[in-house]
Amino acid sequence: MAYLQRALPGSEPMRKAQSLLEQLKAEASLDVDSEGFSGGFHGNSSFCLAEDEGVEIEVQEGFLSFDADLVADQLTYMDALLFKKVIPHHCLGSIWSQRDKKQNKHSAPTIRATITQFNAVAACVVSTILHRQQIRPLLRARVIKRWIDIAQECRVLKNFSSLRAIVSALQSNPLYRLKRAWSWVPK
Repeated sequence: MAYLQRALPGSEPMRKAQSLLEQLKAEASLDVDSEGFSGGFHGNSSFCLAEDEGVEIEVQEGFLSFDADLVADQLTYMDALLFKKVIPHHCLGSIWSQRDKKQNKHSAPTIRATITQFNAVAACVVSTILHRQQIRPLLRARVIKRWIDIAQECRVLKNFSSLRAIVSALQSNPLYRLKRAWSWVPK
């Protein structure tokens, strides 16, 4: 929050972050009041998205509330920090091919960091889409569409590492099998 207040005072991301923080505090106080102590955090909350009051959909507010360009900017920033630290000769085959051996566990740390970042982005894509088992295909399609939008923004920013991580995750078996959700994604 402090960073947003300094860097983007009064901006849309600042307002969204403030709103999310207030919601979290309200949920935490409700949990403490009702149970005495909140043992865990449940990031999803139910609210009505349709005009019909009977239709309730659980939305991953934290993810869907952020603009695709903001997420892509942050991914690009994180990747840029890692790529600036890469030592070129660590990319060579002799060092690179021996990275998994125990005696070489600490060789090529900058390359390991970029791989870890790539894997973290891919895991984040999969986990946000598969977060809940009992989620409607339409909502899952919205999350998929948001990741596609983020990937397109990464392409514009020439962040091919995160772009490839997102595309790889979207093409992974767990997500590929979501036929009903993919049918709702606009072409």
